[in-house]
Order: sequence, then structure tokens, then C-alpha cells
Amino acid sequence: MIPVIDIAPLVNLCGGDTTSRKVTSDHELENVVKSIADACQTYGFFAIINHGVETAAINDAWDASIEFFDMPSLVKQSIKMTDDYPYGYENYESLGRSTSDDDDNITQDTHSPDSKETF
Repeated sequence: MIPVIDIAPLVNLCGGDTTSRKVTSDHELENVVKSIADACQTYGFFAIINHGVETAAINDAWDASIEFFDMPSLVKQSIKMTDDYPYGYENYESLGRSTSDDDDNITQDTHSPDSKETF
């Protein structure tokens, strides 16, 4: 299960408004920070709620993502990551490879590499 964290106390602290304005206590902030730290250490990721981002903006982002990843590979590969622009298309991941303590001794895992795309 993906951890779901309510960040309304952070949004309220920053002047945002998720449902109604209220004062955020130190205890509430500590709980959010602890929840985020626990999720990162245990799962490596989490989902957030009460962030204040409009549903239409989220839907537009999903639509743009689908549109981009449905493009032909050559079009996606034309958006390169560089040292100056570290945002770009990547489809090579070496999760199927592992290295030993000896960096010269690379072994191939018997499982297929993870072939997800990123941008």
C-alpha cells in the first residue's frame, strides 16, 4: 500500500487553503514531517492529499504525460538530459545489473531489467 500523507498543515502554514484556513500547531507539523520521513525510509515514495493543487491542473499534467509517452521513441529521445539541463527523456535503466564490492566484477541478474521510461 502506498502511504498517503495529509499535508494540509504545511499548506496552511504557507498561506494556502485546502478546505479552510486554520492555525497549524507545531505538533501537526511534526506529525507531517515524521510521516514523510517514515514513508521515505520505508517505501521510498508517498502520495499526498490536501495539497491545494486544483484537480484540473492535476488532470492536465496526467494528460500531458500520456501524450508525451505515447509519442514515437525518436521524438522522445530528442529531448536529451545534459549537465546543464538535467530534465529529459530516459528509457535506459540498469536495474537488471548489479555490481559486487569489486567494481571490475559486474554480474548480470537473471531477471529482466526494469524497462520503464522517465522524464
